[in-house]
Amino acid sequence: MSSSAASPGATTATKDLDELILAGRSTLDQKKRAEIYSKAQKLLSDDAAYVFKWGLHGVWGISNRVNYEAPRDEIDRMWLVTPRKKVSAALGLVLRRRRRAIDVG
Repeated sequence: MSSSAASPGATTATKDLDELILAGRSTLDQKKRAEIYSKAQKLLSDDAAYVFKWGLHGVWGISNRVNYEAPRDEIDRMWLVTPRKKVSAALGLVLRRRRRAIDVG
């Protein structure tokens, strides 16, 4: 990695960085090399030549008219969604209270 080397990926053009990389490659002392590469990393961080973005691939909304519990591995299995059976108002109240008690407990 250097600003003068041809690279298929992203590059940065900083003479100071090139000097640090060359110095790191030139020493066999591991402590000195770690210090040099630490300075090179700080230089890259301070320069902020690249901003890597993160984004959601999708956002799902779930209605209380369907049965679905999202898996912990974050893989969507929307074929598992089934219509929720209608229950009487009294039974619905009991179920909601039980669900709250489980969530709190």
